[in-house]
Amino acid sequence: MKIHHPTCSCGHAHKIQYRLWHKWLFVLYVVVISFIAMKPLIIRQLSTRASSYMTCALYHDAIRIYKKAILFDRKNAVLWEDLGYAYQVSGDIEKASQAYRDALRADPKSKSAYLSLGAIFMAQERYREAVLCFESIRLLGPENKKDLEVNVLAYHRSALQMLVKCYDVLGEDQKKEDVLKDFRRYYPESNF
Repeated sequence: MKIHHPTCSCGHAHKIQYRLWHKWLFVLYVVVISFIAMKPLIIRQLSTRASSYMTCALYHDAIRIYKKAILFDRKNAVLWEDLGYAYQVSGDIEKASQAYRDALRADPKSKSAYLSLGAIFMAQERYREAVLCFESIRLLGPENKKDLEVNVLAYHRSALQMLVKCYDVLGEDQKKEDVLKDFRRYYPESNF
């Protein structure tokens, strides 16, 4: 079977150009596949570097690196949460709030993002907005034992405690009692 090569107006086959085109197409294919394969590694490397900056209190450098990591994966809720925390400790509460909201867009079930955002609202005495965050965690339910082995913070428990405080400030005694009932049901060993 004879392969047909493109010809120009003069009628000559340009085999060399055709071969070069195939080589460049192959190189492009290899580069794209390599980038896709290395993407998680790049994100992990950037995240580790940003965490190191956070440890050294170099918050603006950490923010810059987290933003780079997010460019690789905008749907990574953990990166958004880390960026939010970096903004929060650097004192930029508005950008921290936005980063936590972006984390919730990436993962609507992120208890840590809800808790962080709710804590910001409580600190700003925006109790109604805080209640929405903590109630979202309450609806998601308590962590299972496997989750608690990975992350020792019990978001559900903390959210219930914060809800009690919010409802107390808002003067909503019935809702406060409902939350206390849930707390006693899920955490009978605790006195709250």
